[in-house]
Amino acid sequence: MAIQSHSNAFDLILVNYGDARLCGIRRLWTKEFYVSARRALSPGGMLVERLALGSIPPSDLTAVARTVLAVFPYSGMLRISDAEVLLLASATPLIESSNSVHQAQALIDHLPAVHSELRQYFGSAAVPTLLLTRFWLDEGGLRFLAGSDDERNLLTDWTWRLRLPGPRGSFDVRESQTLVGDLLAISTTPAAFEHWSKLSGCSDQEAAAACHQIGSLFEANGQPRQALKVLKWGLGFDPAQPELLADQLLWSNEEDSNTVEETVSVIEKRSVAAAYRVAVGLSQRRQTKLAILVLTRLTKISSESATVWASLASCHQAAGDLKRAQECLDKAQALDPANGFVQRLRQERIEGRSGP
Repeated sequence: MAIQSHSNAFDLILVNYGDARLCGIRRLWTKEFYVSARRALSPGGMLVERLALGSIPPSDLTAVARTVLAVFPYSGMLRISDAEVLLLASATPLIESSNSVHQAQALIDHLPAVHSELRQYFGSAAVPTLLLTRFWLDEGGLRFLAGSDDERNLLTDWTWRLRLPGPRGSFDVRESQTLVGDLLAISTTPAAFEHWSKLSGCSDQEAAAACHQIGSLFEANGQPRQALKVLKWGLGFDPAQPELLADQLLWSNEEDSNTVEETVSVIEKRSVAAAYRVAVGLSQRRQTKLAILVLTRLTKISSESATVWASLASCHQAAGDLKRAQECLDKAQALDPANGFVQRLRQERIEGRSGP
């Protein structure tokens, strides 16, 4: 490999081919490669490897973790998506202090293209928020992963040849989902969250917003209990965080109308969008009366929103109140005749009338 002939030469070594099905990729996860990479890195340099989780069985991922930890004293795992992660490794701490976080933020703020792409792909360009929501495993978490299968073997050029000489197909989807869930569970502990909150220097509001993103990952991955646990952490930082309060109503399947109305009254003061998300979630769960309650409140706050009026019309129609549904739809039509949602609802009503 090219790096074998270099010493203290690179600030960054980026391995951008993390699919285990590609020929020769596994050699980039061996002790020999990591030793060569560490030798080639300059002081403070970092190795970054992209790993496609859908092509790496859990047993192989734990072996990769053990191997990189045997060579690099500082390692971690950064989430790109549920399907991909970045494995980070260095001879020096990955994040030395909150000052380094501030320096990184200043750099991003002076690079408009980078700032824009971070917001586009990850929903935020705030380094503290990105660290809290994307930095899955630090050295401790990676060591926990490395020891999770009670094995001690490291990956070498020789062991890879013994294990499997050719490319492998991707493993079962359920196994992949389980792996993602396990990584989430390892990474999300009160101690780890507090550590990253302090190190990144984030505010209570930023920490609470990060809990919404992390909790959403658990909910999407079919881990509602863990999602609610993260939600409680977030509300400890900011008891009125609108997205977390919306999550609480939806994830706990709240059915009490008084509780829903009281909570929405808090949510709507800071985020009408979060309150509307509650209404949509209730409607999707066929809790039509509760959805009507929330949307009726929103028509008083956002009286010029055709989408809110159209949503209320849809809920009234589902409840069988066709007169009220027509009134709300007429209001939405008057506000924004070109609104796609409004046009679709009106067309559905026309087709319904002309049908059998």
